[in-house]
Amino acid sequence: MCITPYLVENSANLYYAENYYNENSEVDFLSFKEFLESIKFTEGKEIEFKIFEEWFNRNRQNTKIKHSYKLYEEFKGVLTGYSIDKEYLTKDDYLNLGVKQSVFLNSEREQVYDLFEKYLKFINENNYFDSNIVSFKLLEYCKPVYDFIVIDEVQDLTNVQLYLILKSLKNPVNFILCGDSNQIVHPNFFSWSHIKTLFYKNEIKGNEIHILHTNYRNSATVTDLANSLLKIKNARFGSIDKESTYLINPVSSGKGEVLLYDDVPKIKQELNQKTKTSTKFAVLVMSNEEKAEWLFKFLFIP
Repeated sequence: MCITPYLVENSANLYYAENYYNENSEVDFLSFKEFLESIKFTEGKEIEFKIFEEWFNRNRQNTKIKHSYKLYEEFKGVLTGYSIDKEYLTKDDYLNLGVKQSVFLNSEREQVYDLFEKYLKFINENNYFDSNIVSFKLLEYCKPVYDFIVIDEVQDLTNVQLYLILKSLKNPVNFILCGDSNQIVHPNFFSWSHIKTLFYKNEIKGNEIHILHTNYRNSATVTDLANSLLKIKNARFGSIDKESTYLINPVSSGKGEVLLYDDVPKIKQELNQKTKTSTKFAVLVMSNEEKAEWLFKFLFIP
């Protein structure tokens, strides 16, 4: 199970390609959305970042909060999702969080919570739903039906989503969690320390930790660059948790190459022309604003 349907589909294809059959076992490959629907159907459509950003842009002029993605992360990983005891934090709960428990400064949280209340009203009035809030509501309906669960990309799940999944186990120790907290796609304020705290407070047994030190995908030069960036990140901001500070050793026989270019339109256009029809290249950007710039200014140049 994981958040992304594409990964689920590919995992299923790989599994069935082996032509393995055991009449005593039955395997389900589920995205998290499909898992929610297997418990109880939720009316409406899950709110995604694109819709959230459109909503935020309509409210931007009334607040000093300017970064939509940062706000989205706060809503999805702090105000909802982190606690398994309530749908979302009360205003007092939120204002009293520690410095490292929120994306925003203490002085900004009043405005954040005001926006959050407007967000709740928006989704309720427009037939959207928040998957964290739905996950909490479904806790009472979730039954132990699985003998074993494997969760991939666990860093894209919130506490309440993970807790709901594990609640469906017949034996609460039969699970494997796989993930990388340096590779978060869905904003949720994830860390392995949060998972450990969740397990400790709810007596979930998950004590064996295995850390992968080997990179099977990238060349030596690319892996060295990734390791260097991780060192800089940890030196500047500190590590998310100790499991996320380990450096990786590549096994690829190819050395690879890393090139740096000036950030000017002519070079961007040239790169676009050379790489736009290939799946062997990726464009990495620092923010959603830069992502939009690349998509609309350079990836669709006639």
